[in-house]
Amino acid sequence: MNTLVIGATGFIGKNFIRCTKIKNIYKTSSKRKKGFIKFDLRTDNILELIKSKNIKKVLFLSAISNPYECELNLKNSNLINVTYTKKILNVLIKKNIYFIFFSSEYVFDGKKGNYSERSTPKTKLLYGNQKLNIEKFLYTKINKKFAIFRIAKTYGGDIGDKSIFVEFLKSAKKLKKIPVAFDQQFSALYVKDLIKIIDVFFKRKIKGTYNVCGDENLSRYEYCKKILEKFNLKKVNLIKKNFLSMSKSKMIPLNVTMNNKKIKKKINFRFTKFDFFLNILKKKYQNENN
Repeated sequence: MNTLVIGATGFIGKNFIRCTKIKNIYKTSSKRKKGFIKFDLRTDNILELIKSKNIKKVLFLSAISNPYECELNLKNSNLINVTYTKKILNVLIKKNIYFIFFSSEYVFDGKKGNYSERSTPKTKLLYGNQKLNIEKFLYTKINKKFAIFRIAKTYGGDIGDKSIFVEFLKSAKKLKKIPVAFDQQFSALYVKDLIKIIDVFFKRKIKGTYNVCGDENLSRYEYCKKILEKFNLKKVNLIKKNFLSMSKSKMIPLNVTMNNKKIKKKINFRFTKFDFFLNILKKKYQNENN
C-alpha cells in the first residue's frame, strides 16, 4: 500500500524518509525538488494526487511550526495551519484514508506540566490554538480513521542536522558562555523513537490521540548541563536565563512536559533515555574526528 508524506522536507520528514521500514513512499515538497512531488496546500488538488498514486495512508507534517512566524504572519499561518489543513484532512476522511496528524505540546498552557491525554488543552499561543483548532475539527468526524500525535520537542543525533541539542553542542564547542533557559521544561523526544512509533501506527492503523514524548521531564538548562558533562566541556559556563526574556514570542508556555503512559501501554514501547542518546552522539563525534 502506498504512503504519502505531506511536508517531507522538514526535520521529522527527512528522518522518516531515511529511517522508516515502510515501503512505497511518495513525498511532497512545496517547491520543485528532485525526488519529491511538488504539492502546495493552497493551490494543488489532493484528490488528484491520492488517486494518481493510489495512496492508502498519509503522514501529515505540513505546517508553519515556528510560533513567532505564526504571530508575525497571522493571516498566512491561519491559512496554512487551519484552513487548508482542514480542507485536505476532510478529503482524506471522505476517501477513508488512514492518516496521522501532528499536533503539538503547545496545545497546553504550560502552567502545571505532566499533561496526559485527559488533561484539558488550552493555550494563549497562536500556534497551539491552530493545532487545537484542527484537533477539535477532527473530533467532530464520525469516521475517525486517524491518529493525532501531540509531539514534544524532537531531537536527533546526526551531526549535520539542526535539532536543538546538536545545535547547542556546536555552540558549546565554540563559546565559553551560553545563555540557557532554566524555566522552560519539556519531555524531549528522540526522532528515531518517533519514526518507530509512526511505523507501528501505520502497520496497525491505530486510532486516537496520543502524547508522543520522552520519559524525562527536564528544563532546557538540565538537558544542556547533561550534554556538557557527557562531552567533558568543563570550561563552558551556562548562564541561567528566563525563557521569555530570550524568546521572540512572549506567549510560549513554559512547562509543557507530558505523560506518555498511554502510548507506551498501547504499543508496548520503550523510549530512549537521554543519557543513552548522548552516548550515541559522543561516538559519532569521536568517529567524525578520527
